[in-house]
Order: sequence, then structure tokens, then C-alpha cells
Amino acid sequence: MSEPTKMLHPTPKMVFMSSGNNISAHRKMIESPEFQRAIDYAKSHYTRALHASAPKAMDSPNFASGAAMSFERIQGMEDFIHILFTLSETPPPLPDRRNDEPDNLTHLPPRN
Repeated sequence: MSEPTKMLHPTPKMVFMSSGNNISAHRKMIESPEFQRAIDYAKSHYTRALHASAPKAMDSPNFASGAAMSFERIQGMEDFIHILFTLSETPPPLPDRRNDEPDNLTHLPPRN
């Protein structure tokens, strides 16, 4: 009998999800009101710190690049928080398209 094959290069999420304890503890953590409150205040504090370090005068030569940098960093923060919140979630299964009717692009009508 052959052994089940192991994935050679699992993603960090796959390693995290290999433990049921990790999944249940993570879900409990992100659902707690204390964690939600901490995330909200951390986001606010980070955004304020970014804006405090950006140039204030709109006629400053670095104003536009400072605003763009702040925007990119805020987007990065939001991306990180999204990954943190969905770390213990499995994606929905892909539909099995083998049994579907073919679409109209693969079966053209006959020529007269």
C-alpha cells in the first residue's frame, strides 16, 4: 500500500490549516470583540501616523508622492488584515464543469 503523497512546498496557510487547534483558536480570536476593537484602533493609529509624517502643504514638491505612499501603505494594511481574518477559511470548491452543457463558442452552428 502506498503512503499518501506529501506536498513538497505547502503554502503557509496550508501549514497553518493542517492543525484543527490552529483553526479553532484563530476563529475564536478574530470573533472576539476585544480583537475587533484592537484591530480598529490599530488601523486608526497607523493611518494617523502615516498622515502625520506626510507633507502638509499641497504646494510642497513631495505632497503628491507622500499622499500616494500613504494610500499604498493603507491598502497594504487592509490587505494584511484581510489575510489575517481569512487565514482559517477554506475557499469554496470549484464547480465541476465536466458535466455541463458545452457553451455556444465551442459548438458553432452548421454552415449552409
